[in-house]
Amino acid sequence: MTLNMCRPSRINPKLSAYQQVWGNFDFNKTPLAPPGCKVVVHERAMERGAWACHGVVGYYIGPAMKHYRNYISYIPETKGIRTTNTIEFFPEKVDMPTTATTDRLARATEDLAEILQAPHPATPFLQQGTVINDAMEQLKKIFTPPTRIETAMAAPIPRVLETAVAAPRVDVNNNNNSNHSPRVAVTSKVQPML
Repeated sequence: MTLNMCRPSRINPKLSAYQQVWGNFDFNKTPLAPPGCKVVVHERAMERGAWACHGVVGYYIGPAMKHYRNYISYIPETKGIRTTNTIEFFPEKVDMPTTATTDRLARATEDLAEILQAPHPATPFLQQGTVINDAMEQLKKIFTPPTRIETAMAAPIPRVLETAVAAPRVDVNNNNNSNHSPRVAVTSKVQPML
């Protein structure tokens, strides 16, 4: 089944061989795991003894296609195949794939930036003048790095003027100018102190 999902169909190469025959595969409805992986299969309270173990060791065979979110596993203790909905995986050679939220966000951002930088010519929503198009243009501005424009650097403005202005001359010896009127009028009357 997993090989047919990876292999393209001979009739329509855009579809997988599995999808061509059986239709879309829903991973939420029938989850997959590596075949032969060691598992602990949960035994329900009605099926086990009062003080018996809650699980039995087995090996994963595949998904139960006719049941919702169930697994088929081989139990060596009974030498039989069992369909169960509660199972715990213990992979030894294969690490179970996990993705962090930041990894998913980074991948979605990279995909969005790639689509906005080089949109497919047949995407009609990018050519329309709608609110969505305006939002996509804003996202395009955010995700595209600013282009660096090389301009000729102008000479910096000098801090000191090049032409020196002569300092004003002050006559140090002539402090007694009779031309100026005093700021306060001189009176001979003495003010009484209170």
